[in-house]
Amino acid sequence: GGTFSAIHSTFSGNSAGDDGGAVAIVSGTFMDQENVWQGNNAVRGGAVFAQDTIIFSDGSIWSSNTASNAGGALSITGGSASIYRGEWQANTAGISGGALAIVDLNDPMSNFRNLLFTDNNAGTEGGGIAVSGSNSAFTLANCTLAGNEAPGEGAGILVDVYSGAGISLWSNLVTWSNGQSGLYSSGGASVAWNSAYATSSGMDFSGEASAGNNENNVENPVFYAWSDDEVANDVFTLDAASPVRNTGPSDAAWNDRDGSRNDRGYTGGPYAP
Repeated sequence: GGTFSAIHSTFSGNSAGDDGGAVAIVSGTFMDQENVWQGNNAVRGGAVFAQDTIIFSDGSIWSSNTASNAGGALSITGGSASIYRGEWQANTAGISGGALAIVDLNDPMSNFRNLLFTDNNAGTEGGGIAVSGSNSAFTLANCTLAGNEAPGEGAGILVDVYSGAGISLWSNLVTWSNGQSGLYSSGGASVAWNSAYATSSGMDFSGEASAGNNENNVENPVFYAWSDDEVANDVFTLDAASPVRNTGPSDAAWNDRDGSRNDRGYTGGPYAP
């Protein structure tokens, strides 16, 4: 139980022999705003492990954290989550969820929005994000994933659940993934208005997700600046000529902050940075 709350702080170089290198919280509240989580290490949740917890995170940076099992930076089991506008770079998990592992998060009001995942790595599957368990419901929308890696399915995003009809994966960009597939989904998740591109295997969508259905497309998003060497010189805003501008959900509730139709990826939608 209890509450963790931090703003404008840095958590670096912490290590745990079990879960949560910097923070482990069960049946509590986790409040995280514009913090830096860097170089932490644990079994699950290299930086943070949260179980049956109310999670709020906005604008934080998660980089170079490692987990020997799942959730290189953050591992979530159950509870609820509202995570916005974060950057997740070069995190590593020995098994799944190179940056983020989500297990049995069954809360339709939970949101993961406008997150940027770059160069994260998992030992088996879910190089950027791995979603697993039995029953799951949440929204993961307007996220950009680039250069993430896993030898198995879902080098960018993996959804491998028994029942995921309450999951919405909408208006995400999954690009330059290195693995068997870029975006993999199962369990009846709603996968719509996503663009995937340049997965190393050539399989951009896999499992129940497919290009051509629900406005899912295989196309180069045309970032302002991208090169497959280091993230420091990349700019993941969309070029003026990008084909994923104004092609996300047409519902006005999803409009960009300037009132135009939703741009796919982390710079689009009402929660954009």
